Amino acid sequence: MPKTLHCAAMNSALLWRAGALCSLVWVTTVLPAWAQSTPRWEAGLGAALLDIPQYRGADRRSQLVLPLPYVVYRGDVIKADREGARAVFFESRQTEINLSAQLSPPLDSNDNPARAGMPRLAPTAELGPSMQWRLHAPVGSGVLSLHWPLRAVFTLERQTRLVGWQSTPHLQWASASVLPGWRVSAQTGPILASRAYHAYYYDVDATQATPDRPAYQARGGYGGWQVLTAASTRWDQLWFGAFVRAESLQGAIYADSPLVWQRSAVTAGVAMAWVFARSSESVLVKP
Repeated sequence: MPKTLHCAAMNSALLWRAGALCSLVWVTTVLPAWAQSTPRWEAGLGAALLDIPQYRGADRRSQLVLPLPYVVYRGDVIKADREGARAVFFESRQTEINLSAQLSPPLDSNDNPARAGMPRLAPTAELGPSMQWRLHAPVGSGVLSLHWPLRAVFTLERQTRLVGWQSTPHLQWASASVLPGWRVSAQTGPILASRAYHAYYYDVDATQATPDRPAYQARGGYGGWQVLTAASTRWDQLWFGAFVRAESLQGAIYADSPLVWQRSAVTAGVAMAWVFARSSESVLVKP
């Protein structure tokens, strides 16, 4: 759940078709607006239901039910919590610099008429630094923060290759007081990516061109805008979460690609997990 789903970490589209990506790690908790003692780690298992476009601009969708490992770890450097899974290099009251990751799924071109006859898209992993600035401290109305991740994108296949970079700077607001017992968040921001990243999804080589699908070369730059809302709660050992994300490709640098058949999309998901294990060691968690 974006961010909810950082491991969430926040590109929907997908942990979809299983194979090597047959499970999704959903890491999020409901925290009050004050520091409290809580277990260093928690573990559980559940399921997630996702309704997603096959890729940005696709007119075909996938509905998936996936196993859901629930993992929370509150270490000094390695963390998996409501902000996703990451390695924290620097942290102060206002700023955090970390290393985070994200996954996206494979796509068999036979499943999408727009890509008929084109090579299969391998699943990808994104890895890179992210900076977070807290702009407004928690005082009942929630926390407002600016997040700016920059990740290199690699294919997950026998011969891994770099396919550019992607960045999704966004403002995020989160509160644990709007709905009693729930953590609610919302975020919005642009999607930016390199020429190589856009080429991986939207280029059409001359050998792949057809009368209805002309050759095309994408450029790097602005790739659209996204708005996401999410909510999660805990009832003793039961965790529940849901998210909805809307994306617009209006003005995107690749919007005229023949592989883009739709310029807006909504992604949604719900998940539930049973938390069956936790550490005896406790740590103090700040809001």
